[in-house]
Amino acid sequence: MNPRSVLLLLLATALATPLAMPAGQASAQLIAVDPGHGGADPGGVGCGREEEDIVLDTAIRLQALLLGAGFEVLMTRTDDRAVALSARSSLANSRGADRFVSIHSNANAGTPATGTETFVSESPSANSVALQGLIQEEMIAAWGLRDRGSKRANFSVLTNTTMPATLSEMGFINHCEIDSPLLGSPERRQEMAQAHFNAIMRHYGRDPGMPPTGMGTLRGVVFEDVGAGLEDTSRRLAGATVTVGDASATSEADTGNWSFSVAAGSATVRATLAGFEEASRTCDVTSGAETWCSIGLTRSTAASDAGPPMIDAGPAVDAGTPATDSGVAADAATGADAGMGTTGGDLEVGCAAAPWQRGTGSAGWALLALGLLALGRRRRISYVIAPIAVLLCLQGCGSAAPAQQQASLESTEEVQLVHDAEVLATLEHIQAPVSGTYAAAEMAPTGARVALSLPGYAGVDVWDADQETILELTRGERRGFAPVWNSTGDVLGVRVPGQTETAVPMLALTMDGREVAPVSVGGQARVTQDGTIVLADGTHLGPAGDRYFAPRVSPDGRFVVFQGVSTGLYVYERDSAAVVSLGMGTHARFSADSTHLVYAVPEDDGHVVVASRLWLVDLSTRNRAPIGGLDEAVHASPSLSNDGTLAWLRNGELRTARLVR
Repeated sequence: MNPRSVLLLLLATALATPLAMPAGQASAQLIAVDPGHGGADPGGVGCGREEEDIVLDTAIRLQALLLGAGFEVLMTRTDDRAVALSARSSLANSRGADRFVSIHSNANAGTPATGTETFVSESPSANSVALQGLIQEEMIAAWGLRDRGSKRANFSVLTNTTMPATLSEMGFINHCEIDSPLLGSPERRQEMAQAHFNAIMRHYGRDPGMPPTGMGTLRGVVFEDVGAGLEDTSRRLAGATVTVGDASATSEADTGNWSFSVAAGSATVRATLAGFEEASRTCDVTSGAETWCSIGLTRSTAASDAGPPMIDAGPAVDAGTPATDSGVAADAATGADAGMGTTGGDLEVGCAAAPWQRGTGSAGWALLALGLLALGRRRRISYVIAPIAVLLCLQGCGSAAPAQQQASLESTEEVQLVHDAEVLATLEHIQAPVSGTYAAAEMAPTGARVALSLPGYAGVDVWDADQETILELTRGERRGFAPVWNSTGDVLGVRVPGQTETAVPMLALTMDGREVAPVSVGGQARVTQDGTIVLADGTHLGPAGDRYFAPRVSPDGRFVVFQGVSTGLYVYERDSAAVVSLGMGTHARFSADSTHLVYAVPEDDGHVVVASRLWLVDLSTRNRAPIGGLDEAVHASPSLSNDGTLAWLRNGELRTARLVR
């Protein structure tokens, strides 16, 4: 084949390559699949079998079925390793999973029992109960074991997840005559994976014999997509025309909100606004529920600098380095606002990344190559240059970041350790200002208020220290997960189903419940599809051998803390480019002056968290120690105000104290 034929073939390939879908337009539900136990914890043992192996195999089979049906899947583990209960729920919460399905096999003491049962939390959502019933029904139909019923329990993976969650016990591994042979058979495990798959399909109304019925609420916001998709919805657009079927609405001033009442099932949202490219997105609407389907618009190349009305977020919280286009394009992974990629529910790097990349794409490179081809009639060198240009096009859209921004830290040899100290700080004037049991606490920077997440993260109460009152701020699925205060502590950003922990909260509320312009989170850190942390400058964080989530940048931008699924917390120091391992821990928060880090170290018995201590790290010396003045209860969810006041939960009850270093 002559050089010109080669070039034409490459050009045809480039022009035939579909342009990337605008960030935030995909709409597949993200299902977190949780194989119980693993590593040093084998789970139930009996009849020569171990639970950890059986449930992992079943979960992987379920993963394949879900992926084949167009779902996104987030596995809490994919091999034989230990994963703490807190990490399982935190991972699913951070990634904005739509449902959480934990798979186990049972065991008992004494005479071996038999049968199948499914659990939800003690205070489950309606969707949890609905999915539970379907899973139990399908499992009984698959194996025909004794129906032990649908039950409730306070298992950590059920009570600490923000999305509807179930835990299924397929059978008793120590019943050698009936249950255990079923668990030990690959063919029968495939049946059980199929049972869970059938239940999930029916739960979403995707069984051909059971079409969806009823009405649901479809709502969202219109925002300018600046390359981060649903991770950054801070630039809200007012006056956009939003249509669903024959109905239309206009996005509101201040918030960019829109809402429709539509029939359950698949619904396509379209949005148009002068100066922006038209966009559409399809989401699955659940009967009797609220489905978020926010939509991002990209600015037209012909748009004026002034553009249409826009609502910007306020000052960033934990801003650090000024927020820029991070080189990370976010696609929606669920029918809600996930801000995730197309596999595994993470973010992917793509052509919508850096400003110099925007607007080029395959077609742009192909046109460049055509120009070089014409030039090649007079200069044969272009026969070499043009194919290279096309290949750059085909490869460039999938690159992790511009070459000059690569700074991957993936070798465990580069990970350093902190030093244990006897004491770094103790607590004085410990108070219990409000009664009630909560899932999380987040203190405002001023220390005047504390956001308290309801059990199941189904809403937020606010403790006002000055007024000594409790405000019932908002109710709704996931609204209590990772709330974000503005700098003055009078506006709280809250999540909606599908939002990741690093995304700009979709709703921002004043203390009287009014919706206002969004609260920014800075936006310098994202999570890739393979669980790598990506910073705004292109730095990749992730020691080899684990997946990472929940990145948080210090207020001065010098540090980044993030969590590994099986290896715990790490701190990245920008100045020294060092990655420091803190060991096991969760819910890390920086002090206002970026000199210290506080976090919780929980211990579990395989079912529930039985104890937890609060630890403090001095970031300048890399010393750490448990915070003094605490008893042996479960202490969780610590956060610090600007004046050094610590808020946390003791057995779910709010505590505040002065942190004395």
